[in-house]
Amino acid sequence: MLCEAIMIIGKRSKWLTAIGFAVFVLCWWFGMQSLIFFSGADCVQMVVEMGMSEDYGWGLVNWTQSPMFYLCGAVTFACGLLGSLLGFRVFKKHFSKLQG
Repeated sequence: MLCEAIMIIGKRSKWLTAIGFAVFVLCWWFGMQSLIFFSGADCVQMVVEMGMSEDYGWGLVNWTQSPMFYLCGAVTFACGLLGSLLGFRVFKKHFSKLQG
């Protein structure tokens, strides 16, 4: 819904569509990390039940509480933005050949 709102505000302009996609990718990434971020002890227990060590589980939890977590979020957003702009370029080239 957030991504659609961003695109609607910009009347589906190229840049706001790209930003909307980057927000979608960031939300998807955070959704995957949210289990570790919000319930670390439960995540460690789940990791141990899967056969991995408790130290590994706590390492994951500590990673989400470090500055590197936020850096990875920023890189995810930037790569989503670059990927959407690359997609615009590829599709523009492809569809212009179909029409011509």
